[in-house]
Amino acid sequence: MTIESISADELLKLDIPNVEYLVDGIVPKSGIVYCFGPPGSFKTNFLLYLSMMGALGQNVFEFKVKEKFRTLWLDEENRKIGMKDKVMKLKNGIKIENGDLANINILISEGFNILNKVSLDNLEFFIKKHNPNLVVIDSIAKVFPLSERNEGDVRKIYTFLKPFITKYGVTFIIIHHARKKNFMQFSRDMEDISGSREFAAMADSIILLDEMKNGTYMLKQVKNRYSQKVYAENFEVTGDDEVMHLIYTGKVKDKYLAKALEVRYAIENWSKDNKIERFKRKDIIEAMKTEGFKESNIDAALRILKSSGCCGDSFGEYFIKSDEKQER
Repeated sequence: MTIESISADELLKLDIPNVEYLVDGIVPKSGIVYCFGPPGSFKTNFLLYLSMMGALGQNVFEFKVKEKFRTLWLDEENRKIGMKDKVMKLKNGIKIENGDLANINILISEGFNILNKVSLDNLEFFIKKHNPNLVVIDSIAKVFPLSERNEGDVRKIYTFLKPFITKYGVTFIIIHHARKKNFMQFSRDMEDISGSREFAAMADSIILLDEMKNGTYMLKQVKNRYSQKVYAENFEVTGDDEVMHLIYTGKVKDKYLAKALEVRYAIENWSKDNKIERFKRKDIIEAMKTEGFKESNIDAALRILKSSGCCGDSFGEYFIKSDEKQER
């Protein structure tokens, strides 16, 4: 252990280089990143996409990739058939040529234990072999044998990974799960990470992937140890059995608007399914309550959507009469 004493004045005089990033703002070099979200929120596919764009040296949506990087992927979730399917679809969607994915190496593992010396020795062997900048662990639930709710247990993850970060300069992205989703929970942040709060404490950056509606997802950073502010980004997923496209649809600068958009997609689906073109606030509330939204959250979302002007006239009479007393 080392302890150094330095005054605040002396600290300000130090010439300390800025933090470097693999993906600007969200994936710092030589650190730990948690990527979490509800089941089925596109975490594996998105991080494969991020790895592919890194291999090409291309930006991830509006997040800059300054130079190409190599990825080592530890898979305990999908097996060869699942990973092949995901890689093939994304490769076809990005239109990657043969050979461009040589800098992404996948370890198809079974029984990897992040706290076990033999497992870690095997991981070190492949880090030395492939010299990655980024190591993705998919997922922590599969490789961590202790309690996710015990702070002392969770702290061991950092203890065992830190030597790799120090010795080889790698960044770890660890895929993790969110607690059960609470619709329109505007304050949703690190409290949603399943298990101990120590997960949030040890991370340099935490990114949330949240499924919205109609194949639309939101990528949001909920922690950055180095205080670089980035806005949430929306993207849409399209494709078929052969191809997958990730289409950037813009920044979300307001977390409340981002959550309100969930209600918007639900309303649009409801109106489409029921072939309703003109509807009122009370109709919306009753319909959305059956979808699991709280009435107070529906009302808040509608007001945000109205004031933002992002939906034009798509809500019909709501925009004309929603504030009238007879509609309350």
